Amino acid sequence: MKPYSLDFRERVVELVNGGTPRAEVAEVLGIGLATLKRWLVLDRTCGDLRSTPPPGQPPHISPEQEIEVRALVAAHPDATLAEDAARWNATHTPSVSQWTIGRTIRALGLSRKKTLIASERDPWARALFAVMQEAIDPERLVVVDAFGSNLDVTRRYARAPEGARAGAAVPRNTPVNPTTIALAPTATLHRLWCACAIIGGLGSAKP
Repeated sequence: MKPYSLDFRERVVELVNGGTPRAEVAEVLGIGLATLKRWLVLDRTCGDLRSTPPPGQPPHISPEQEIEVRALVAAHPDATLAEDAARWNATHTPSVSQWTIGRTIRALGLSRKKTLIASERDPWARALFAVMQEAIDPERLVVVDAFGSNLDVTRRYARAPEGARAGAAVPRNTPVNPTTIALAPTATLHRLWCACAIIGGLGSAKP
């Protein structure tokens, strides 16, 4: 909340010192009685109604240090708040808690998100593979595809009168899903060469 101006405070105190009831001044001007009493005490004891800094300790991470926090997160993007605080405290004083550095990170708009890719991915190998495909005659390729089937499939939702629920029966012991494998040459994709079904997935299927 923006603090009241010094001129406004002085005018309020003048009204009270001039005989206007405190409650009336507070109600008309929209200020709290506690605030008005504090201004009156300052006027009697100090003669100065300037605003005082809020109580408590100053922030341990100043606005000037926010660029250092950005650099810390950029260098260790997947670190925990505890690890960030430990690294910060190793080079700064006073020390801060993980909650303090967490608040600063959130204020800087640095959210937690991470995209994972396969560590085995080799962009050069992928590019070489794409070049090698140009020398392959597509008429000689055979497409192999497989899909699994769930034999106890039922529709998850149904309509029923208000206050009642629709019911359905499904196997308590779910059977093993069969896998269908099909082969077709690219030159004749309109028909299959052969197809077969096995019990289970390709990795653990039994013929």
